[in-house]
Amino acid sequence: YLCLLSPVFGCVKVCGGLSYSFFKRLTANSNQYARLNMKDDGTFVGRPWQNITVQEMIRFHGVVLKMSIDDRKLGGYEAYFVDNMQINLGRAYSIRLNDFPAWASKIFTLSRFKQIRAAYHPEVGASTIGDKCHQLRHAIDTLN
Repeated sequence: YLCLLSPVFGCVKVCGGLSYSFFKRLTANSNQYARLNMKDDGTFVGRPWQNITVQEMIRFHGVVLKMSIDDRKLGGYEAYFVDNMQINLGRAYSIRLNDFPAWASKIFTLSRFKQIRAAYHPEVGASTIGDKCHQLRHAIDTLN
């Protein structure tokens, strides 16, 4: 499935400014956020923390992009990680999502995806000048 994302990232890299150094900065800031917010026992989001690699961050962006264009309407992001997921729609009514492969589980475990999603911070800390776009300022400036 990563090969399906390669042309998209090639295009974004050329046309959109998402260079390796962009992902390297995003990865470093996300790792710093996770380390600042992990529990005393070294866990973050319920499991032992392992720094995100730049390759994982690029894959994370690819997974989120593919999720955004996939036609799955139910189950949230977990539906991309679980085959034939059952969704409860009420006390006595549930449905099973058949014929939707769990393609994201070939790239990440669900728990690692959740951990990266929780750590995802383009910038660490608060703005010192009251910039409401502080978390996205570098990305905005890079893409403009």
